[in-house]
Amino acid sequence: MDQKEIDALWAEHRDLRHDFYMHEAIGDERWKTVFNKLKELEEDHKEEHKEIKKRVDALYRLVLTVSGSTILILAGVILTEILV
Repeated sequence: MDQKEIDALWAEHRDLRHDFYMHEAIGDERWKTVFNKLKELEEDHKEEHKEIKKRVDALYRLVLTVSGSTILILAGVILTEILV
């Protein structure tokens, strides 16, 4: 291998390293953008999540209230039938 070929290989090596570092930098920026967007979405939906949780809790209390009332009504009907 003569010096000219070696110099050409080194030049190609430098170009490949430059391209690789550019690729890395672009990839890093894209990932930062993705993570920033995810963080924004998370912040935007915190209030919605709280509202949904309030509604689910209210629905849970309603189900418990209706279930308890149904049990008491049925217990009253059974006791009325037994005592009559």
